[in-house]
Amino acid sequence: MAKQYDFPPMLVYQMQYEDETGFNIEIRNGHPGLEKAEELFRKHSNIPDGEGWDGLVTYILETELPGSLDKFDLDYWGDTFIATCDRKADMTALATLLQSIITDEKRLEKLLMDLPESYRSSVAQ
Repeated sequence: MAKQYDFPPMLVYQMQYEDETGFNIEIRNGHPGLEKAEELFRKHSNIPDGEGWDGLVTYILETELPGSLDKFDLDYWGDTFIATCDRKADMTALATLLQSIITDEKRLEKLLMDLPESYRSSVAQ
């Protein structure tokens, strides 16, 4: 990791890929600070695994930052979700938005209640 940025409870960092720099936002099930978010996921029939976070972040990008989905490469495996982008400004915008949602229980719960079934973890469906 070249540099870490302060966006708890997410891991946000800069990586060097060969000759290119990438910026990553990583959310892992069980990471300290995500306990309430994970509880809300389960309450609203979603699993806080990588796929569950991928669906929620996709939905957030589509509804709260329209037109920005193509700026990010979203991926997940197991309990980990990661969003990668080329520009620090894009990473900062998404990390700031996600941090404000994750730390605001009422806002997060509203998003999880409104989340269409197709955005939920397939384990939960």
